[in-house]
Amino acid sequence: KIKKLFRSKTFNRKIYIFGGNDELYEPVVDIVEFDPVTVQAVILPAQLPSARGTVAAMRASPSQYSYALGGKSAAGSALNSIVEFRPATGDVATSVVSLPLSLYAAGAAYDSQQRMGYLLGGYSTTSLATIIEIEFEVDLPFHQYLPVILRR
Repeated sequence: KIKKLFRSKTFNRKIYIFGGNDELYEPVVDIVEFDPVTVQAVILPAQLPSARGTVAAMRASPSQYSYALGGKSAAGSALNSIVEFRPATGDVATSVVSLPLSLYAAGAAYDSQQRMGYLLGGYSTTSLATIIEIEFEVDLPFHQYLPVILRR
């Protein structure tokens, strides 16, 4: 498959690609692991809970979790879900916490010293000029490692 409009995050010197669009520009459920040392890409058995393109991605360190945030559904609508992925085990879960608005194509950054994530801009029904701050609880087990939406 050809991946277009995807976002990725690194873990253990590998890059993880969440969703994206296939050669017909349809969103996919794939999680792809890319190893830059061997230049090999593998579609993992783990999948996103629904097809999504233009997903924001973030790894919250020092944890071993990565997050797929929002995205554009197969129906073309923006999503507000947060999907947790643990590369070490392949576990995938939809967080009980949602983004405060549905969005896709947002930029994402994580400040490991402050344990704060940021979603920057993106699109919903129109382009967004917003910053969403996300604080991560780092001492909880998987599926309870909840992002806390602070403000937008």
